[in-house]
Amino acid sequence: MTTPNKVRMANQSRAKESFEKGLALTRSGKYQDAIKAYSKGIELDSQNAMIYYNRGNVYGRNLANFSLAIEDFNRAIDLNPEFVSAYDNRANANYLLGNYQEAIRDCNQAIELDPRDPLAYFTRGHAYYGLGDRRRTINDFKTAARLGLREAQDFLKSKRIRW
Repeated sequence: MTTPNKVRMANQSRAKESFEKGLALTRSGKYQDAIKAYSKGIELDSQNAMIYYNRGNVYGRNLANFSLAIEDFNRAIDLNPEFVSAYDNRANANYLLGNYQEAIRDCNQAIELDPRDPLAYFTRGHAYYGLGDRRRTINDFKTAARLGLREAQDFLKSKRIRW
């Protein structure tokens, strides 16, 4: 094995360790430390979509920094254009920023890749609601409910809407 390959493999191994550390820190609620661990993993292996994805989740879900989350989801998608969960989470971040059209585009892409992805329908329904399109909102919530998403089922039940 050539020296550059050995270095690359060693870096990938260390990146995986940083990734695992980031997961553990996230679970323990140490979000800033998790960001540092994921960032170290990215320094070691900048081609690892999962590290960007997980750092994006911490930025978005735990720190409410949706702009940085979107940047990381963008990179994860660049590295893996079929990464459905990255589209889902980028859509949610865009929705929370009021970027409804961008959220809908991401949901459409997630649905194209996986037509049985309930989260994409649910998030798209929220984006349609933000645009004032109640018919599409309800249709997407019904689809998400039929696909088993509990939040959609509960919402429709609370409004006495059958799915």
